[in-house]
Amino acid sequence: MKQNHLHKITGSLLYLLAAFSLIGCALSPVQTKATVNQDIPAPECTVYPVETASVIPMSAAKPGLLISLENISGYEMDQYLLIDMDHDGLEELIGVYADDLLWQVWYINNSGDVCEHFPISAQGFDQCNLELVEFKNETHVAVNVFNMMGNNKRYSILALKDQKLQALVSDQYGYVSQNEEEDILLNVEAYDGYYDSASGIYMSHTWKDSYLYYDNGTYKEYGALKLSEKQFMQYENSSDILSDIRHEKNSDEIQFSYFLRENGIVHVGCSLTTEDESIQFFYYTLQTDGRHLTGGLEDVYEGQMESYFSTLEVTYPNLSDFFHA
Repeated sequence: MKQNHLHKITGSLLYLLAAFSLIGCALSPVQTKATVNQDIPAPECTVYPVETASVIPMSAAKPGLLISLENISGYEMDQYLLIDMDHDGLEELIGVYADDLLWQVWYINNSGDVCEHFPISAQGFDQCNLELVEFKNETHVAVNVFNMMGNNKRYSILALKDQKLQALVSDQYGYVSQNEEEDILLNVEAYDGYYDSASGIYMSHTWKDSYLYYDNGTYKEYGALKLSEKQFMQYENSSDILSDIRHEKNSDEIQFSYFLRENGIVHVGCSLTTEDESIQFFYYTLQTDGRHLTGGLEDVYEGQMESYFSTLEVTYPNLSDFFHA
C-alpha cells in the first residue's frame, strides 16, 4: 500500500512539472531583441502580444448590454468591449466567444434593438484578443485569433458604418494593434533569424512589425522601399549610424541593406557571416525627417526585413519627397 501511494504522489508531481513548463512557454515579449554574438538559440515558443487593457475580462460585473447580448445569442461571451465606435456619444458592445475553435463576434447597439452575429472565418484557433484602433472620428476593432503553440495567427478589422457592423479587412495573416504613437502595427512571425550552414536551413523564431494606415475607408500597408547605399548615405548622420552598429556588434564584416517607408520609418538590415559560414540576420528601426536619422540602436530585432508583409494594397514613398536632387 505504501509503495502504491508513493507512485501516485510521484506521478502527480511529474504531471504538475510538465504543466508548468508548458504554461511558461508562451510568456515572452512581443518582439525579441537581437543577440547576434551568441550560440544558436534553441527553438522558441510562440509569443503573443499582450491583451489590450481596453478588453474587459468576464470576471467584471456585467453591463446591461452584455446581458441583453448573451440572452439574444444564447452564449456567454469570453470577452467584450464597451465602446463608442462611431463617436456619436453612445456606446456599443462587441463580444466574442469560441464555438468549437471557431470564434464568433456579436454586436449590439446602445438601445439594444440591433443585434448582429458576425462570424470570423478563420477556424482552429484557441485564443482571441480584441485591439482598439483609434481615429479622430471613429474607432475600429481588430479581432486577432491565434494558437498558444505555433506561429499561425489571423486578424480582421471591424468598423461601424451607418449603424451596421462591417469588416474592412477579413481573415488576413498577422496580428494588428496600435501603439502609443498611434502607429497601426501588423506583426508577423517567421523563422529567419539564423542560417545554419551545417544543416542548410533557416532557424530562430522572429517577430517583425510592418505598418498599416487607413485611407478613405480602406486599410493599406506602408511598403518598405529598398534604398541604394548612395541614397542611404544622403542622410546627414548615416555614416555615424553604421559606425555605431559595427562598434556595437564588434565587427567590420556586417553587410547592410536599407529600407524606407512613406511614414518616415527607416530599417537598416544587417547580416553577419560567422567563421563556419552561418549567417545571423537582424535589423534596426529608425525614423527620418528626410535629412536626419533618429532613434536609438536599442531598437534592433532578429530576422530579415522585407518590402511588405500583407496582401493589402501596398504604397511606397516618393523618393523626391525624402532626398534632394
